[in-house]
This record gives sequence, structure tokens and C-alpha cells, in this order.
Amino acid sequence: MLYVFDLDGTLAETWETELLPGVVERVDELGNDVDFAVATNQAGVAWNALEGEPYPRPVEIGNRLVAVAERLPVLKEALWLVSIGDEGVDLPTERWRALAAEVTRAAAPLWVRTSSDPAWRKPRPGMLMEACRTFEVAPEEAVFVGDREGDAQAAAAAGIRFVYAERFFGRE
Repeated sequence: MLYVFDLDGTLAETWETELLPGVVERVDELGNDVDFAVATNQAGVAWNALEGEPYPRPVEIGNRLVAVAERLPVLKEALWLVSIGDEGVDLPTERWRALAAEVTRAAAPLWVRTSSDPAWRKPRPGMLMEACRTFEVAPEEAVFVGDREGDAQAAAAAGIRFVYAERFFGRE
């Protein structure tokens, strides 16, 4: 079984590194015979490249991913899928590639794949499909946990079961 988690509002508050209530306990309950991935939209780095502050720089995103993983050791081994693409940002291809590489480099030593491909940006299913391909599981063998309607839409488009974070982590 593959469990894919959204980051902001699901595992941690936006821009925070402290885990939300119930995350550690629930993930521990899942045991060791499952795979984990995180799928997160982080287009702020593209907006930073276009307009500057207050948007985060790639190194800030990478450092945050590492800090969150430090709080839940299973996430150190998880696949982190990071979408930096946003159709509202027009950057040259080489700039997109450089931003993706910077995020990935800053998040070392985590297993991170970063892309500006619009198909990866939720509510599109690209990141979820990539998680299934990477772990060689059928969509029926995966669960996506998120906090927004766009997360639910991405899961539906990928054919993956969706559970709202409040329910999954017992925060209802």
C-alpha cells in the first residue's frame, strides 16, 4: 500500500515545520509494510523568481522539507514530489530547470523530485501518478491524504482513493 500526503494543511501548517496533531501517531499505526510519499504544490519559488519577496526562495523550500522530515523519521525515506509550476508565471525553460534543481539540491538528503510541469500541479494528477509509477503500484493500491478540494480532484483524476486529513488524522 502506498500512502501519499499533501504537506501544507495536512502534515504541517503552511510555512511551518511542526507536525499537526495526530500525524505522528497515525503514521506510526500504518506500520512498516507500506510506502510513503509527499506531493506538494510549491509555486512560490516561481513567483519569487518573477517578483521577489514575499515568496520563498528554493533553498527555503528545500530546508523546510528537511525540517518536516526530521520531525517524522519515516518521511526521511519517503518520496517527496514537489510541483513548482504555475501557469501564471512565464519563465524561460532554463530558469524553470534551475529552480527545480535548486529545490532538489536544498532538500538533500531527502529523495526529492521537483518539476515545473503543469501536469504535476494539483488539482492535476501528475504527482500522484508519478508516485504510483515510482513504487510500481496500481492507483487502487494507493491513498492520497489532503486538506483541500484540489487534492480530492487530483486523487480522482489519478484514480486514487482520497481521504481528508481531518478524518485520516482524527482531527474532526
